[in-house]
Amino acid sequence: MIRVNEGGTHVDVEIWQLPLASFAALLMSEPAGLAIGKIKLADGSEVLGVLAENWLTEGQREITELGSWRKYTGHFHTV
Repeated sequence: MIRVNEGGTHVDVEIWQLPLASFAALLMSEPAGLAIGKIKLADGSEVLGVLAENWLTEGQREITELGSWRKYTGHFHTV
């Protein structure tokens, strides 16, 4: 996800509960350009999520209209 000040839309997210050791392993495995940061949910609450730096998305397909990462990966595999 990339945080935007205006023009954003809601997308489905998955909320996982991880043991601290697993969370640390996730942090260490993130490639350059991805990071853990707070994302705001539709109800106004915030959770930790995977965020991307803008440069990482240059030249990549915009998938917001699909509504979720799962829908994108399902769409990708069925096309």
